[in-house]
Amino acid sequence: MRTEYDFESATNVRKTTGKHAGEWISIIDNKIVATGTSAKGVFDETKKKYPKRIPYVMKIPSDGVMLL
Repeated sequence: MRTEYDFESATNVRKTTGKHAGEWISIIDNKIVATGTSAKGVFDETKKKYPKRIPYVMKIPSDGVMLL
């Protein structure tokens, strides 16, 4: 399992593409393998493609302002 690499690529994904803003993504082996509007849908799609892998699923923030 390469979770540390998947996390690293997830933190850099906003630098490489803005087309997934506001969407959920799934990453395996430093590649976005599924996208969608719900975390469960993205997870399920990924598990169908890679049943023996544990995907890194995250939501890409929109380009708006985020208050913390």
